[in-house]
Amino acid sequence: GLGCTGSATESRACGAGSCPVDCQWGSWGAWGSCTAECGGGTQAHSRTVTVAAQNGGADCNGASTAYQPCNTRACDTDCAYDAWGAWSTCTVTCGGGQQIHTRSSATCADSSEVRSCNTQVCSSDCQWNPWELWGSCSQDCDGGLQYRSRDVAAEAGADGAACLGSSSETRVCNTEGCRINCQWSAWSDWEACSATCGGGLQSHSRVVSVHPDNGGSACSGTSTE
Repeated sequence: GLGCTGSATESRACGAGSCPVDCQWGSWGAWGSCTAECGGGTQAHSRTVTVAAQNGGADCNGASTAYQPCNTRACDTDCAYDAWGAWSTCTVTCGGGQQIHTRSSATCADSSEVRSCNTQVCSSDCQWNPWELWGSCSQDCDGGLQYRSRDVAAEAGADGAACLGSSSETRVCNTEGCRINCQWSAWSDWEACSATCGGGLQSHSRVVSVHPDNGGSACSGTSTE
């Protein structure tokens, strides 16, 4: 027989309607000028629709213009201030500082004034740098000397005091006695032989010329031979 003609599946277009698009606001603009300089005014800013609702999309929520209060302080003509308070202590004792005093008001914000103070030049005294480390001792024992020094870090300014003291110092060091070892004198000449023949003896001697001290070693050996 004959085979089947045509395809096993077929398709058709559907959902041809456009998708819904929701409304979208643009960013808020800058705040406008206040309607009053004091006593309370208003200022506004606005925004516009950047994408309009389409195809059944949701409308934008909220208003296109917003308002806020501004310059709420009382106008100067309405202010009643108390007397000025005492000036504060200057922020520095010399070289130029500041003082402030204030006054309060039941109807307005408190106000303040600032003025310069203690503008005279600061007097700077001479200043030393720290001492350097002590140098090596000039001797290992029996007392030597060590030295150290320092430099001027800042010279005296106008009306400043000069540096007191010396730029160098000396101290005694290694005061313990030196170690002295025992020392023999030279051997004396040999004495006469105890016999003229047949075998005799002769001797010579030595004495300690330097005695040990401060832990020095004793002499070794004998004083005669």
